[in-house]
Amino acid sequence: MYLCDWEDRYLKTFFRTFLALAVVSEVALLILARMSGGVSFLCFLVPVVFLVIALLVLFISMWKDYRHYDSSWAVSLSETAGTFGVPRQALALLVSEVGTLTAAVGVLRVPRVSQQCTRSYSTHRNLRTVVAVIVGLSVVEISVVHLAVPNGFWRYLVLAVSIYAVILLCGFYSAMRSRPHLVTPEGITIRSGKRLTCNVPWGQVKSVRSTRAGQGGSISIDHNGSLRVPVLSEVNVSIEVEPEVVVEDLHKGLQLASTIDFYCDDRDTFLEDCAAHDAFRY
Repeated sequence: MYLCDWEDRYLKTFFRTFLALAVVSEVALLILARMSGGVSFLCFLVPVVFLVIALLVLFISMWKDYRHYDSSWAVSLSETAGTFGVPRQALALLVSEVGTLTAAVGVLRVPRVSQQCTRSYSTHRNLRTVVAVIVGLSVVEISVVHLAVPNGFWRYLVLAVSIYAVILLCGFYSAMRSRPHLVTPEGITIRSGKRLTCNVPWGQVKSVRSTRAGQGGSISIDHNGSLRVPVLSEVNVSIEVEPEVVVEDLHKGLQLASTIDFYCDDRDTFLEDCAAHDAFRY
């Protein structure tokens, strides 16, 4: 524990030192350019080098904490943010962006078959049409902009942004498809892409029932412990638990939930599968 604390202090000092050097060198170069009338462009790469080194230290610490906390970003990001004094939400957005981009690689990959004694329940079926329409519109937009905008810089800038947005969308869809809900002999696992995971042991399940759509299109949890995990603003299954279960949310960290409302493509089969387990009673 002492060694880990020492390493954290060392990395924190290293990070802040190079971050300060980046700021100081940038200010010094601006003052020098103002006084002398001109500074070589290569000199302005010095602050960039310091900034890159500082970010590398931050990323190394993020990965170290991620491995230390059993590969859980929900836990490790809070530790990294506290150590370096960096806003946790900024780190969460960075991890989310990178995770979505890497997930886009598997958009054409066939989903894995569930292991024996494990039933998986998809959540991405309603997303197919939306993703297909948006990708189609993006292709049309790229074509129209390419013909309508005469300036080469803006034309290629819009092209790059459009392609990046399509890749992010495909990554989100791929993450939702590759991480379905699970029903296992140990309990129920509720997941939402790479963002959220909640393991519910059978011994803590109080009831499982169908529910209505409700309101709100984003993942949320209120002060009463009511967790909502919609897909296109829709939920159709509700689980009540006692005592509360831990929710690992990339953006919100660890939360406690007593009620979980979520969406499942095959709701009826999911409910029948849950009812088949004798570990709890409705």
